Amino acid sequence: MFRRKQLKNLSESELIKLAKKDTRYFEGLYERNFEFVFRFLYKRLSGNEDLSNELTQKTFIKAMGAIKRYEDRGYAFSTWLIRIAQNEANMLFRSSKKTVVIEFSSSDVKPLLSEVYESSEFKDEHYELLIQLLNELPDDQSDLVELRFLHEMSFKKIADIYNITEANAKMRVYRIIEKLRKIGASS
Repeated sequence: MFRRKQLKNLSESELIKLAKKDTRYFEGLYERNFEFVFRFLYKRLSGNEDLSNELTQKTFIKAMGAIKRYEDRGYAFSTWLIRIAQNEANMLFRSSKKTVVIEFSSSDVKPLLSEVYESSEFKDEHYELLIQLLNELPDDQSDLVELRFLHEMSFKKIADIYNITEANAKMRVYRIIEKLRKIGASS
């Protein structure tokens, strides 16, 4: 039998190896990553705490069920969990036919506004137009923008989540920004 103190002394890779053999060791992975996954879903679900808790639990249940198939590809374990969480949120939106509403504060949007409008001074119409443009993006593109600008993830972390190169992640994000620039300029 294992003790909590012993779990805390193990590295993440050791816990993963043990959890593949005995799911009781998954508890250590859960404790280390719960807050990170919850915060990701909380922002994704516009601050809905109950739904964030529910999807966080579903994320960990799925991860525990799939732990034997998990392969360490040099990425953080949390990257794999975020991908599962993102899929859970997207399935929820599809099944309930809800649209994703991502609430951005003006401080959240400033870095994106700077990228799209290539300026540091913004008018209310810039903000409103950007929100409208973001709402019209396909889910895969809005997910990338959300990860980069709302969750402030590095291109490396985004690349890990999508299992692509860092250069590819950067290229995808900047193509979306370029698309927003063109649409914004023509409006």
